Amino acid sequence: FLGLINSAKEKIHIQLLSYDPASHGEYYPATENALRSAALRGVQAKLIVSDWNKRKPGVDYLKSLQVLPNIEVKFSTIPEFSDGFIPYARVEHCKYMVVDDSLTWIGTSNWAKNYFYASRNLGLVIKGK
Repeated sequence: FLGLINSAKEKIHIQLLSYDPASHGEYYPATENALRSAALRGVQAKLIVSDWNKRKPGVDYLKSLQVLPNIEVKFSTIPEFSDGFIPYARVEHCKYMVVDDSLTWIGTSNWAKNYFYASRNLGLVIKGK
């Protein structure tokens, strides 16, 4: 998926449950560096992440991206169930990225190192409009 970000020429749209490059205590800069590089090339990047990402330290990484020109971060919130809190429910588990309206990555990985190196996850890339 990093190759897709690096290939972007105009825009990247991303929606994730979780974005935390320092998840589990180990900083993984690859994704952040790719997004920053794309923004510096003039690529418009829009991220939508679950409101779970408003916690520290993850929110700090999102804030550091959002101050860059060409990067926009929004939080998705689903109201609590009327009968009360349900763990791991009422949150969007989406994990996808669309690059230049012609490449789409759909996967099961949140964007943290352990999802790519220590878990069994799946990603699919679709090319076409």
